[in-house]
Amino acid sequence: MTVLFPAVASRARSNSSRSASRSVGTPSPRPSRIRSPARRFTLRQAFDSFIETHAKFHKKTWHEDVRRFEAHFTAKPRPRRTRRGRAGRQGVAWEHRKLSSITKGDVATWYAGLADTPHEANRAAALLHTIYEHAIDHDYTGPNPVRIRRASRFKERSRDRRLERKKIRAFFDALDDSPKKDFFLMLLFTGVRRRQAEGARWEDIDLEERTWRLEDTKGGKPLTVPLTAEAVEVLLRRRAAVPAECPWVFPSPREGKHLSDPTKAWQAICAAAGITDRLRLHDLRRTLATFMEEASVSATMIGKMLGPAVAGVTGVYTRAAGDPIRQATAKGIDEMLQAAGRRAPAREARKA
Repeated sequence: MTVLFPAVASRARSNSSRSASRSVGTPSPRPSRIRSPARRFTLRQAFDSFIETHAKFHKKTWHEDVRRFEAHFTAKPRPRRTRRGRAGRQGVAWEHRKLSSITKGDVATWYAGLADTPHEANRAAALLHTIYEHAIDHDYTGPNPVRIRRASRFKERSRDRRLERKKIRAFFDALDDSPKKDFFLMLLFTGVRRRQAEGARWEDIDLEERTWRLEDTKGGKPLTVPLTAEAVEVLLRRRAAVPAECPWVFPSPREGKHLSDPTKAWQAICAAAGITDRLRLHDLRRTLATFMEEASVSATMIGKMLGPAVAGVTGVYTRAAGDPIRQATAKGIDEMLQAAGRRAPAREARKA
């Protein structure tokens, strides 16, 4: 069996050997007093093992697991407000507690305290459950105290926020003053996810064919995004601004890195545009889809634009498949730019 925490097991074996050498000829201790080293594992040790031996190899979102663990299971000082404007919350000081000391009652009390954030509560509970299951799959022999019945879980509302039509003009005006304008426009004109745009490489973009190859997708399969004239215009502007030797479309000020946290720039744009609800970068995907719907684009075509994981179609690109998607996306962008009081680039430059 794989040892979850070799250092703990090694110390236990060493202590056992020393005890045996000092007690030659003396009776062995009663079995009831022998304690397995596995029962001394702390929650922090179990979590670190989960991250290092499993999550980093199998989860693209393991960074989010780290953030969630630090937020909920450590008692580190919290900011008064989070990046999304919510009141900061103090976590429970469980990181140095033994796995065996955390009870079902502890978990129930902690979970109940997160009733005002159902989505985060359910994700944090799922993470805690997974940490215990990982430990059990290795050397831990205690119970898993995270047993929240499906009927008892907090109900989550589907998020449907998007950029409202009445705010679109102010949004584009605010974009003009942002140093990260091109990044946000790329999200809006392609419907890709934030991390995909942050890590965009020139080697994956073909400006001649007007395509963008995405290797890192939610569905795990490569996807080729057909680019509209507006997206190509943004990329040509970036190509002129970025040094030729730089592999990133959106480089970071830190040498060798790509853009990784545009949150402050995004918040500044929303504030300047008078957007008071908690609009997120991911909501730009819904915004493009909404304008496509208003331009009478079919739900099937909108699903294909958002990606094969949504539409249930293959991610293999052909010109015959890509052009209808490109044309449908262009209709949505036209509708959006008209609502913003801005004319879209001439369509005659587009290939049929």
